[in-house]
Amino acid sequence: MTLRTLLRGATHALLIAAAPIALAAATPAAASDASAVPANPAAAISSTGLSVTSGAQALPAAFTAAAYPTRGRYLLVDAASARLFMVEDGAVRDSMKVIVGKPTAQTPTIASKIYYATLNPYWNVPADLAKSLIAPRVLEQGMHYLADHNYQVLASFDPDAPVISPKDVDWQAVADGRITVKVRQLPGPANSMGQVKFGFPNNAGIFLHDTPRKELFAADQ
Repeated sequence: MTLRTLLRGATHALLIAAAPIALAAATPAAASDASAVPANPAAAISSTGLSVTSGAQALPAAFTAAAYPTRGRYLLVDAASARLFMVEDGAVRDSMKVIVGKPTAQTPTIASKIYYATLNPYWNVPADLAKSLIAPRVLEQGMHYLADHNYQVLASFDPDAPVISPKDVDWQAVADGRITVKVRQLPGPANSMGQVKFGFPNNAGIFLHDTPRKELFAADQ
């Protein structure tokens, strides 16, 4: 699936599910204000977003019920098969393999609308990953870990938030969960969002996004 194909039209409905659910709330509509999109993304679903994966041009049998639209365009992410389907007027136009959750961090069921794409995005690291991933590595490897991986520490995730010195952060307190810290990864080849991110309103901090770790798509699970 090419990026141009995926972005054709102003908006796409999105369904992420492991079993059929009604799509009434996710049928295509004109784009509206995108301020509802969460500002704190999490890397829960990944997609190459830029390359074609052949085959699998039919929806799984579980998703062919009458509850799904027969007109308009939508994307369906089947967590069970780890595959994204682009559906138009009831027919699958393209599909690609995706990376979804795991037993300890399962992909939730979501119905939403995709309003925009961000090229070369920042990654605002979720607080739980700052605690469990970033802080322990800073404690083990030192402050250079942040610079080596293009991380910044911010006062907030607001657009004009100032960068603060990581030396002013009590990283042990972050790792212990006693305080939280705002960490952002700059755009670049190693950015966890990859080259493109598709945002959509949801309460789980979920995005469709690229990944620099293309080897994950070769894994069985």
